[in-house]
Amino acid sequence: MDVKGSRGFNRFVNDSLVPLTDSIANVYANSVNSVHYFAHLPYGLNDPAVNKELLGEVTVRGKEYYKVKVTFDQKDGGKDYEDIYLYWFNKETFKPDYLAYKFYVDGGGIRFRAAYNERYHGGIRFVDYENYAASLGDSAFNDVDVLYEKKKLKLLSKIELKDISVTASN
Repeated sequence: MDVKGSRGFNRFVNDSLVPLTDSIANVYANSVNSVHYFAHLPYGLNDPAVNKELLGEVTVRGKEYYKVKVTFDQKDGGKDYEDIYLYWFNKETFKPDYLAYKFYVDGGGIRFRAAYNERYHGGIRFVDYENYAASLGDSAFNDVDVLYEKKKLKLLSKIELKDISVTASN
């Protein structure tokens, strides 16, 4: 069980605390942050460092979406504030069924994720993702949904959340 809170990150196996180096703990803590961030969409998009731009309305796999571009201010925008995100919010449910991001760490790249297996735990929406890679130039990033529709993206992995447990803490 991974626990991230105001006192840092802890990993437990069979209720026993597992000692971790700071560097490994930071990697795991960032992973927990990522899951938490995506689980709370779209609410985090109203933070002061977030810049949103409606790119328009599009159809993906026969459903209508609002396509939104998100960038971050350097101040309070986090360690990876230069990353760029695209979200496809279902026009009926307002849930993000697809997302893409352009990142710069470790040589950078572009990822496109398609959500599936929606479920709720403790009132929080969790989904699994098909995780695709795209080899695109800067100008083509905004069209990654078109490549997905044409099956031109490479499936890298599936991100599956298992044994989810949500517990309120102080």
